[in-house]
Amino acid sequence: MTYEQEEFIYRQYVYALIQLLETQPDLFSEHYEACGELPGLLGENKKQSFDALKAWCKTRPEIFRAHMKFFENLSNRRPYLNKGRGAGGASPPPLPSSEELREELREELINALRRYRPSNPSLVGKPRGDKNNPIKG
Repeated sequence: MTYEQEEFIYRQYVYALIQLLETQPDLFSEHYEACGELPGLLGENKKQSFDALKAWCKTRPEIFRAHMKFFENLSNRRPYLNKGRGAGGASPPPLPSSEELREELREELINALRRYRPSNPSLVGKPRGDKNNPIKG
């Protein structure tokens, strides 16, 4: 697997989780506080981060099943990997460094968690928390 393919899969895996959080927030209601752990799972090593996110999801079967559906759907759309060139035959934009990618994905996940509000009224008033854990105060 090439570096570009690894980056693509890692990014899609995290994006699928963000989309799931934004489109099916009730799946996360029982795990509201545990969601605050998610940004901390995005470490320097993509393989370890991928495995940690997968393990977090697997311990929550409903989330895992729905997440895998989103991930498969995103992974089936591979315009960047299927073409060697960008629009008009130009070279595709350079990929961000691993550090930039990790920070970008972490910020997007944190923002999604901050927007997340479960339908369970007893959880709605919970504080949004800090940068390391947007759920816990």
